[in-house]
Amino acid sequence: MPILTAAVIVVGVLCVLNLILVDAVIRRLREVSSRLGRDTEKLLPIGSAIGEVPADNAALKHGTKIVAMMSTNCSACMSALDATVGYARNLPGGPADILVAVQGEGGHLDELTAALGDVTTLVTGQAATDLVAALQGRAFPTFYLLEDGRIKAAGHTPLALPTPAAVAGD
Repeated sequence: MPILTAAVIVVGVLCVLNLILVDAVIRRLREVSSRLGRDTEKLLPIGSAIGEVPADNAALKHGTKIVAMMSTNCSACMSALDATVGYARNLPGGPADILVAVQGEGGHLDELTAALGDVTTLVTGQAATDLVAALQGRAFPTFYLLEDGRIKAAGHTPLALPTPAAVAGD
């Protein structure tokens, strides 16, 4: 009988520890999901028209274009770099189909321009800052699929956009 009592006590203690751990995991998941919700609030809504863009980017108001906004001191931008390059390489129109605005100086500017320069239309310096302001960039990286000046798809990774073949088919 003392062995059975000890076993019940051990099982009871394990159940209490399990409940404590599950409670901690649930709290953490709620915190992460609330942060994810705030990230999508930083994107312009699907269907909305883009603001006034600088004159040298007026082509964004016509046809189908992809616009990416990145920052030189953004670790998430560096994480999305390979996916962005791969996505851009598969676009049928080549660099003309994707415009990447790299905002800021220093940081990872050299790495970003080296990787993106051949496969995208790259905008840096004040022109990038103006374009990010026109598109109300509030989080980096941000990717928009624009069709005739309206947002058709948006996300924080190129994976949130339609496949390059689907972009060409539109």
